[in-house]
Amino acid sequence: MPVDAHLERIERIVLHLTDARLLTVSQDAQGDRSVALAHELLILAWPRLRAWIEEERQALHFRSQLTEAAYEWQSAESNSSYLYRGARLAEAVEWARYYAYDMTVLEREFLEASQRAQRYKRLRLLLVGLLFTLDLVVAVGRNSFVRESRLRSIGGYRWMEQINEMGRHS
Repeated sequence: MPVDAHLERIERIVLHLTDARLLTVSQDAQGDRSVALAHELLILAWPRLRAWIEEERQALHFRSQLTEAAYEWQSAESNSSYLYRGARLAEAVEWARYYAYDMTVLEREFLEASQRAQRYKRLRLLLVGLLFTLDLVVAVGRNSFVRESRLRSIGGYRWMEQINEMGRHS
């Protein structure tokens, strides 16, 4: 669902719940709106709402950690040691799948830089593995060549002995 359609749907739901006096909507001096429950009992009486609130609480907590990490990375002049890696990066990518529409430019840059660093690390590991394999193949090939050369020289030496032996008997 496109972000605009998603936001329109949310606005219709909020309007419907406000008309039913289950939610209240307020607006601050900058024009930002906030929505609040009209009755705290709704949380207790509506288990699904309670689950949604808990999910959003976790998402907001993760968002604040992401924002803080992005600011630290920016303050450290984009030092790669501040980037997310491994499980933390996977968690951030998964979170961004659902909340990308709400991410700041800095958060996006931080997440993209983390993903690039992860891809670069994987590529480096792949290259090291490839070079190791190539080195191993060359070493085995060289060893086989040396062994074959020795066997030929031993075989050639025996052949020369046989010719000399035949020459003595004639």
